[in-house]
Amino acid sequence: MKATIRAVLLAGILGAASVFPAAAQRAGGGGGAERAFLRGAAEYFQISEEEAVILSQWRLAEEEVPVVLFLADRGGVSPDVVVAQRRDGTGWLPIARTLGIHAGDFHVDLPQNSGGLASVMNEYRSHPTARWHQMDLTDRDVTALVNVRFLSRYLEVSPQEVVAAWGEEGSFVQAFFALGRRAHR
Repeated sequence: MKATIRAVLLAGILGAASVFPAAAQRAGGGGGAERAFLRGAAEYFQISEEEAVILSQWRLAEEEVPVVLFLADRGGVSPDVVVAQRRDGTGWLPIARTLGIHAGDFHVDLPQNSGGLASVMNEYRSHPTARWHQMDLTDRDVTALVNVRFLSRYLEVSPQEVVAAWGEEGSFVQAFFALGRRAHR
């Protein structure tokens, strides 16, 4: 059933490309790619599409919506709690720590030459696993790691493919769109 829903959503991505071709090509994805990304995040984190759209309208970039949902899910709180802290200017890792989540919970298994995540992957490798909870991650690192996990699991591709698409496309919204197109070729 989940595979069927995913296929329908990916078909929607392709449909969005034909209806909004100019928007889908712009960096940032335009309405079609952004909406498809939010739809995918909603399905993956098991919330309604409307909830995901509302989250993106609370001064959050679309790529931050999966971070909110990941933290809320792992921390056992409502996404509103996470958004409220974020809107107060709190970084992703301090929010995570208040919820009992640490840098080790964001880890994704990637090779050393992981493009835009190479430095954070080297940081993980330089610490014993038992000390990952002491690591500091930037907001960019947290956002990237959560999106790599989400996209690789949701689209059933390797984390390396997601990182490569992110590097090529410049955003996780566009990477989602590109990886979805490749899956339907």
